[in-house]
Amino acid sequence: MKKSLGLCRTHACCVIVPLLLIACSDTSSPGTPPATGKSYYIDCNATTASEGTIDAPWTTLEDANSNLLEPGDSLLMRRGSTCNGMLKPQGSGTLDDPIFIGAYGDGPLPKIDAMGTNTAALHLEDTSHIVVENLELTNPGNLDEPHRAST
Repeated sequence: MKKSLGLCRTHACCVIVPLLLIACSDTSSPGTPPATGKSYYIDCNATTASEGTIDAPWTTLEDANSNLLEPGDSLLMRRGSTCNGMLKPQGSGTLDDPIFIGAYGDGPLPKIDAMGTNTAALHLEDTSHIVVENLELTNPGNLDEPHRAST
C-alpha cells in the first residue's frame, strides 16, 4: 500500500508541475512591444533624418526626445546602431498601456553612449509606466561627478 501511495504522489507531481509551469509561463516573445499605440523608430546610423517610421527612422536621440509618447506607444532602436547623447523620453504610459522602449531588427543590442558629457544615457524623469529592455547603455566619465560610482 505504501508503494502505491508513493507512486500516486509521484504521478500526481508529474502531472501537476508541468501544468503549473505551462500556466505560469510567459509565452510572449521578448522584445515584442504592445500593439496598442504608435511605433517610432530610431537608427542613428541612417544617413537621412526623417519622421520616425521603420522605413524613414529618426537619426538622433534629440528627434525622439522632442516627441511626446502616449500610452501604448513604442520607441524602438535599430539593433547594431549606436546613438551618442542622452535619451530622455517625454510622456507616460498607463498600467494597462505602458510605453515600450526597446530594439528592432537583427544583430547586437542598440547602444546609447552618453560619452561622459551627459548625466545619463537614459534619463527618465516625471514619467511612469515605461518598460525598457534590450538596450546597451554606457556613460564613461569622471567618478567625482554626482551619481557616479565605480563597479
